Amino acid sequence: MTWNVLAIGPPQYYYWAEPSLGAELAEIQNDHIAAMVAGNPDRFVGMATLLMQDPGRAIAELERAVTKHGFPGAS
Repeated sequence: MTWNVLAIGPPQYYYWAEPSLGAELAEIQNDHIAAMVAGNPDRFVGMATLLMQDPGRAIAELERAVTKHGFPGAS
C-alpha cells in the first residue's frame, strides 16, 4: 500500500507568532489535516505541525495529534 503524506508547507509554519497564537494555529492546521485524512484514510496519512517557539506546547500538540488523530509523527 502506498500512502501520501499530508503536511503543511514551510510558509505555514508561523514561527513568528506569539506562543498562544502559534499553538492555536498549529491545532487548527492539524485538525484540518486530520479531516482530510479521515476522508480517505486508505490513501493519506497526516503529519503534525508543531509550535517550535514553545517546546512545552509543541510536546502537548504532538501528543494531541498522535492520540486524537493517529498521526505517526510531525514534519
